[in-house]
Amino acid sequence: MVAIAVAALLVPAQLALAQDAQDPQAPEGSELVLRAKASGVQIYECAAAPDDPEAFAYRFLAPAAQLQRDIIHYAGPNWQSTRDGSRVAGMLVAGGSFPNDRAKRDIPDLLLQAVDNAGPGVLGEVDFVIRRDSRGGVGPVGETCDPSADGDIAVPYRATYEFYEAR
Repeated sequence: MVAIAVAALLVPAQLALAQDAQDPQAPEGSELVLRAKASGVQIYECAAAPDDPEAFAYRFLAPAAQLQRDIIHYAGPNWQSTRDGSRVAGMLVAGGSFPNDRAKRDIPDLLLQAVDNAGPGVLGEVDFVIRRDSRGGVGPVGETCDPSADGDIAVPYRATYEFYEAR
């Protein structure tokens, strides 16, 4: 936890310099400790619009994915090792956007900073997570829906996740 507090103080300026909207990068000096491919879904729910409680539209709810090396990805966003129980929760720092039609079908690359870690295992000291090479996952965000008739929608996706420790 101390590493997260120190990273939170030092990282904002580094992140501002390290970010490219098309290719998020961990801050300089970070070390890649794990790369794993993921397969799962992005879940979207029918919910009231924030500015009009009478209007309903789909919005992102949570991921649900299985990564190689026995890691699961779920709401938070969280990643947890089913081997050693270690976990990392992230907060969005930077999200890529696509200059072409990929945005219509592929969720963007992201950089997340750890806000909570648990356990002494593989994810226990992770400071940054990057989602790369996403395919699929774009849901019906903004489309109107009826909460009494329309349930959650699970949109399949694949991606590669990279886990970094600040050094």
